[in-house]
Amino acid sequence: MGKLKLKYYAIGHSYLKHGPFEGWQTEGFWGMAASRPEKDYFHRLQALLTEHTDCEFVSVAENHAELERLCKPGATKEDYENSPSYRHIRDQLRAFKPNIITVFLDANCVSKEREVLLGFYDSLYGLIAAEKQQNAVVLCLVCFSPVTEEAAKKYGFIPVNVQKIHEKKQQREQNPYYAFRQYPVYEGKIEFRTHPGDEGHEYIAQQIFAKLKDELPQEVAEGDPLDIAAKAVSKGHTSGKWYFDDPGEALDLEIGGFNLRVENSCLQLSAAVDTGLSVGSKKLDLFSRELCIRAAVEGNAQNLQITVFGEQELQLTEELQDAGMHEYRCPLNMRVRGFSIAPDGLDCHIYIDKIVFEEGE
Repeated sequence: MGKLKLKYYAIGHSYLKHGPFEGWQTEGFWGMAASRPEKDYFHRLQALLTEHTDCEFVSVAENHAELERLCKPGATKEDYENSPSYRHIRDQLRAFKPNIITVFLDANCVSKEREVLLGFYDSLYGLIAAEKQQNAVVLCLVCFSPVTEEAAKKYGFIPVNVQKIHEKKQQREQNPYYAFRQYPVYEGKIEFRTHPGDEGHEYIAQQIFAKLKDELPQEVAEGDPLDIAAKAVSKGHTSGKWYFDDPGEALDLEIGGFNLRVENSCLQLSAAVDTGLSVGSKKLDLFSRELCIRAAVEGNAQNLQITVFGEQELQLTEELQDAGMHEYRCPLNMRVRGFSIAPDGLDCHIYIDKIVFEEGE
């Protein structure tokens, strides 16, 4: 029997994924305030499962704090359903078809009133219950309010209590799960050290693992053929994994608004367009002399950060032009197996019109 294939979709806030921030890190996107990506709870959970289970991962982590901020007095079901985050989560569930889902949304909820929170979770958990795969395991992290646990049980999800990381008994500087000890000197205006440090992230991952290890989903079939999946994905929110028969030659493909030149039998898209794009697979293998990207970025970013994986790891920085759609060309002359693209600022959105690997000799 082969490895268990786990498709993990993590929905969260800054604990899960955050951009560069003074006093913490200057590049990349991972869980605040972990010292490096592999130390945040998203990556630590996958490491624990890989260590104790014969499995392999395809995973996606997304910050949907904006959805939390809609949770305030007077919020209606329509307010949540009409939000970009809500629609994106729906599209991601349909396209990516995860069999493990973690939800950690509560810290940024404006209201902590029980009825307001119940309305928020009825919208979010109701969406997940309606759109998830039948065998998917859903774990909801309980931190700031017991209402989270109450709502999770209502939908048959597994509550994971991590309230210990914010215990009121200790001064925050003495709480081992906060990041104060990890970053003892910080003079910035916005205090980020009330986020979990490495020890806090490890605790969160261990708590999830303790609940999940006995509830792992059964094996699921691979994705739809590429032409079927492409038609099912809405432009602007592309994610998932698709397979197609080896055509024997390179193809120019259009998937959810992306133009991709690929010459093999597997293409994997694992992030949303509006927060960045990550593409890669062991089966993706092509020689390219140049990468051409047409994109626009809204927000305070100054550059596009591009990483290309293949015979070597190539990191490229493209200075952004004005807010309109522009074409960026990056010389490669290398064999490509994957790449990632993201803006380097906070609260940014990237809109990608095309990505083309131009053939080499």
